[in-house]
Amino acid sequence: MKKINFLLCCIFATYSNLINAQSNIVIDAYAKVDASTGSNLRATFFIEVLDTNDISQLEIKLGTIDGQSNLVSHTFDYDVTGGLPVGFSYSRTGNKVILETNDFSDMSTYFGTVRIKNINGLWSDEYKFITN
Repeated sequence: MKKINFLLCCIFATYSNLINAQSNIVIDAYAKVDASTGSNLRATFFIEVLDTNDISQLEIKLGTIDGQSNLVSHTFDYDVTGGLPVGFSYSRTGNKVILETNDFSDMSTYFGTVRIKNINGLWSDEYKFITN
C-alpha cells in the first residue's frame, strides 16, 4: 500500500509540475499586415496568453517561408513599453498583447511564430500561424 501511495504522489507531483510549466502558453496569435508608408508594410501581432504571471519575454518572428524570420524577428520584454526600436510598440490589456513592428516589403503570404519565455528562463513551444 505504501508503494501505491508513493507512486500516486509521484504521479500527482509530476502532473502538477507539467500544468505549472504549461501555464505560460500562447492561446491564439496572428499578425495583421497593413500598408504604412508607400510600398512598405507594418505587422501588428495580436497575442493571447493563457496566464500573464511569470512571463519575462515574448518573441515574435515573421517570414516569407515557414521557419524563416527574414521580415521580423524581435524579443520584447514583457510589459515594457519604452525603449523599443523605432517603429515598434507594445501594449497589453488583460491576457491580450499587441505588438507593432517596423516596415518591411510586401509579400503575399507570411509565416509567423510566437514564443514565451518564463521568469525561470524557459521558452514555450512556438505557436505558428500563417497570414496573407
